[in-house]
Amino acid sequence: MSFAAPALTRVFSLCAALGALSPAAPAIAQDATLAQLADRYRQGYRDDALGEIGLWTAERTRREVEGLLQLRPFDPALVFAAALLHVHRALLGSVNTLEYRDQHLAAATRLLLAAADAPVSAGSAGLARRMFLVVGLALEEALDVGTAHDVVRAGLERFEDDPELLTVLGMTLETGPSLRTYDLPPDARRRSLDARPEFSVEGSGSRGEWRRFPESSLGEAEAAFRRALAADPGLSEARLRLGRVRLLRGRLGEAIVDLQQVAREDGSLRRRYLAHLFEARAHEKRGDPEAAVRAYRAAVAVEPEGQAAWMGLGRALDLLGRRDEAQEALVAVLGIHRERGDPWLSYTRGDLERIEPLMAELQAALAR
Repeated sequence: MSFAAPALTRVFSLCAALGALSPAAPAIAQDATLAQLADRYRQGYRDDALGEIGLWTAERTRREVEGLLQLRPFDPALVFAAALLHVHRALLGSVNTLEYRDQHLAAATRLLLAAADAPVSAGSAGLARRMFLVVGLALEEALDVGTAHDVVRAGLERFEDDPELLTVLGMTLETGPSLRTYDLPPDARRRSLDARPEFSVEGSGSRGEWRRFPESSLGEAEAAFRRALAADPGLSEARLRLGRVRLLRGRLGEAIVDLQQVAREDGSLRRRYLAHLFEARAHEKRGDPEAAVRAYRAAVAVEPEGQAAWMGLGRALDLLGRRDEAQEALVAVLGIHRERGDPWLSYTRGDLERIEPLMAELQAALAR
């Protein structure tokens, strides 16, 4: 299982919860079309729709998507509901195969792009921006960074300077270089991330290779986060990631200012933990292990399961010659009872905390 399994379990749980609230409904015939299932989904019968669509093959999914797009009159709200249904199914299936997730996320992307430019109807007004956001976040969660990048760029062509879309764009530029390529079975239908010139990969040992972060991608990521914050200074996810990008680019003083602001002002335990963790690393790079120890201790106070912070604390204490304390920190790593998991391990999967409320918003907006 991937190191990010706790994150996947969390997404599975949140989407299961969203689906589990569906009211009871008569059984759906197994030959129900995507249009019928999408309509059931927006009426609130989500369990039924999710269960039926989960049985479809990739070919059936493709046929149903194209069939829905050929219906006249074209109903953009219904198409958005179908896209959200496929996103929901992909998240529920995130512990399954990459091909399974690809099948549903590719369908969601196709439906989104078709509906986004359709004339606005009474049922679809105000949906397109949030649909671009949820599909982009779902693709980032699935580590299909190349497609996530394309989707949010398409969204920004329509909603220029939208701060949340800019933040997800920045994520794709920031985390793309830090992905690790695994020896997966070849699949001609799946675009390879390392075939895209703007991304590279890093890993270790026989299952990957280390490459330098491309400065151009990090520079573009910084620009995206800065534009997002110019539009919404309170967007803490953008500020957290701006701080990390500045850390990676060697602008340590600026990074520390950004990260301390997040740690001081943000209500999210995940972001506060990560802000302390990245700040500690900035102090280490500055050659200040005392300040690093303080930041690492702040991180484990926020998230006691943060194994990256415990290990960093042990390293910083060791550099100060405080061997007994360093040993205690490393022993603490071995004693962690993993219930939530270290937020650092799911960092490349984007802002998982945003997916749940965003899906709930869209389900409410689509309800009829």
